[in-house]
Amino acid sequence: MKSIGSMLLVASAFVLATASPTTPSPTTPQSDCWYEDDFTACFVNQTYAKVQPKITSLQEKITKLEQSLKNRKEFRCESGSIGDANWPTMPTWPLTKNIKFKTPFETAPTVTYGLSYIDIDVSSQDRVRSEVASVTNAGFQLTVTTWQSSKLWGARATWMACGI
Repeated sequence: MKSIGSMLLVASAFVLATASPTTPSPTTPQSDCWYEDDFTACFVNQTYAKVQPKITSLQEKITKLEQSLKNRKEFRCESGSIGDANWPTMPTWPLTKNIKFKTPFETAPTVTYGLSYIDIDVSSQDRVRSEVASVTNAGFQLTVTTWQSSKLWGARATWMACGI
């Protein structure tokens, strides 16, 4: 098995040596390995000289990516809900809450919201609305309401704010 590895190394060296241009270029090693005392060391040195610019380029790219990761802003989310259910007394609508984030965002986040619970009297029309307003980096306003003859016994709106 050792002799096959040695033969492959010699064959690779022969291919590289014969494929090299006869006139050295600035990137081609000047030394001819066939006339060196330590053929393996010469071959390794020439091979390294050929791939060294690519290695340097990759190292520079890695350094830039590492720097980019250090400067990356932390993306995060906060969530919660508001609501009211006060059986047997019907709550007063609209219900408006000013939500303050635990930690302010750097810029106003994107707020996603929706109704997660409603309790409506079956004898009335079903009308419920939730709205988000005044979104800033520190908080926002969330309202749950109904109108006209709707009898809303309870409602909850759930929200999630995500950003930097």
